Amino acid sequence: MKISNIQVFPLGYVREYPSEFIRSFALLKIETDSGIVGWGEASDCFGNSNPLVIKQIVEEELQRHLIGEDALLLERRMHHLFQWLYRTMGLSGAIVQALSAVDIALWDIRGKVLEQPIHKLLGSYRDRVEIYGAGTIAFDQKPEWHVKFFDHLLEKGCKTIKIRLGKNLKWDVDIIRGVREVVGDDIDIIVDGKFNYTLPSAIKVAKGLEEFDVLYFEEPIPQYNIDAIAKLAANTTIPLAYGEHTYMIHEFRDLITKQAVGVLQPDATLSGGLTETHKISALGETFGLPVSPHCGGLTAVGIAANVHLSAASVPFTVLEYDATPGQPLREELLKDAIFSPDRLVEGCLPVPDKPGLGIEVDESVFEKYAYIQRGQTKDLPGYGTPHL
Repeated sequence: MKISNIQVFPLGYVREYPSEFIRSFALLKIETDSGIVGWGEASDCFGNSNPLVIKQIVEEELQRHLIGEDALLLERRMHHLFQWLYRTMGLSGAIVQALSAVDIALWDIRGKVLEQPIHKLLGSYRDRVEIYGAGTIAFDQKPEWHVKFFDHLLEKGCKTIKIRLGKNLKWDVDIIRGVREVVGDDIDIIVDGKFNYTLPSAIKVAKGLEEFDVLYFEEPIPQYNIDAIAKLAANTTIPLAYGEHTYMIHEFRDLITKQAVGVLQPDATLSGGLTETHKISALGETFGLPVSPHCGGLTAVGIAANVHLSAASVPFTVLEYDATPGQPLREELLKDAIFSPDRLVEGCLPVPDKPGLGIEVDESVFEKYAYIQRGQTKDLPGYGTPHL
């Protein structure tokens, strides 16, 4: 079965609540000479900020290595790409994002040929995956507002929520104090630091958060300073979580061996695809670390990939699920919107049981949600860099 064509579809829409923001996405389609098609998605965090970059990488470099090759020799294809691209561009950033989409699409094809869902091919462990609700940046809102943001998920049995920090040290601790008072002891709370802290400020905030039984502290310090992360880990009882900006198993290995991480957060759409993130999950099992995959604001294709990853991960705990309402490429992209909030049962998403990713993409929505070029940034000054 030969690969006959590869396309990247840059998509987007305007998120209107809780603030206006353009979201962008990069979907990848691999066609074969037998008519079987595979879908993948490349992400850089919440969707993909630069889908035209992904498209260029695929068209200029990846296509020439894949067209005419056997689509079922997945591991051989990916190993060749890793070896070739490492020599010229390295294995991080947009390169690995693009490779992730290719790997997912090849797994989709393999599952369809073998008439098995991907999670079973990976060694299925569960038939549903528990999610946590990921919150939004809202530094001017009270704790009650932040909890209400998750109402539609809490009503469906969600037991874990994530609050985003980064305003100032006092507010960051006070908001979690307030949220804990509102939700009581039955709901787990994750906090997301998004690289906003230096080592001293991260230690101070972590100490302030310990009394509120925080499940884990996500990315408080930029990942390029692993020694500082390790020092923070040694100075708090809250586990630190990394993976959203971690590429390939080697970077996860470094976080683990430096004793800098307590929770692994691989994402199939950016950490190297399903092949690589399944290895990362095994690494977590080996070192006794829980795996809580990142899955930020993706289309239904990327969600499907991470659901299959989670289903086959032995140390899996909870999967990220963007709580922002009104996500058309989650609800409208598939002919059966199996990942929409109303399909949650006891806080869990169903694991698709059809072959491959187990989804049917409706390409007719692509024109409606065509890519939108972003204008001048309106992001919060300093947010996402160590400024506190």
